[in-house]
Amino acid sequence: MSTGEENTNVQLPSKLEGSDLLGLFDQLDARREAVRAGRRKGHGVPDGCPIDAAMPAVVAASWKRLSHAIGELRALTGQRDHTLSTAPAVDPSTANGDSDEAWRAFEGWLLGWTRHRDDGQKPSGADAQALYTRLFPRPDGLKFIGWRPRKQWSSMQSRMTLLAEPEIAASVSAIGGDRLLAALRAMHDTFGKAYGFTAAKPETEATIVARPQFLAGKDALRDYVKKVEGSADADVADSEALATWLLGPFNELVHEFASNPRAKQMPGAPSPVTPT
Repeated sequence: MSTGEENTNVQLPSKLEGSDLLGLFDQLDARREAVRAGRRKGHGVPDGCPIDAAMPAVVAASWKRLSHAIGELRALTGQRDHTLSTAPAVDPSTANGDSDEAWRAFEGWLLGWTRHRDDGQKPSGADAQALYTRLFPRPDGLKFIGWRPRKQWSSMQSRMTLLAEPEIAASVSAIGGDRLLAALRAMHDTFGKAYGFTAAKPETEATIVARPQFLAGKDALRDYVKKVEGSADADVADSEALATWLLGPFNELVHEFASNPRAKQMPGAPSPVTPT
């Protein structure tokens, strides 16, 4: 049986969750079933599905282990969902999106004030420009809202500290930015809680219980990907087509994570596996 050490060269997305693993397994299973059904019927198979390639024994054995591991994870997940009741947590993705929108609204509003013609009143357009330059300096400007969470938090913290200065807060208020600033503060607070920056995020009982099964499932997946990839041989008819077909859902998942702007910021983001 394969060990974790043997599978370290197959990288999985760092943000992979249990639901991703369960959904991916179903997609991989559908690919296998399409090959088997096509071989039996000889027609009606999806485009790209090879029906003449034999399933290598090592791939079949690895699939059996993966199926067992996923079965245990799925059973535990179902049991957990029915027996555990936890208080709703702040969803990081939602908190991040709300924070981004609050910053966009504030930046757009302040940018508008930088174009205000001098009418002899204070704060002036020049004052707004000075604040805008401090909050959104070139060349990054508003780009910080797309950085990875820890870097984004640090950048937002420095800006919120600036906005908390009495003189700055008074200027924002004087040009009608109270509501926008209040929303920004609220979204910043929610972001901090969601990512564990202002309050520790305790692991729920469900997370702790499912972790061994989740890790076993990931290791079994790595083994399966490695076995399928290794089965592709230019001198064996249809073996490369079969490997490409079987790994299709996995490569799509990896590409999905890698294409996400935030996932790109994470170190070690893997590229899709191409059978060789």
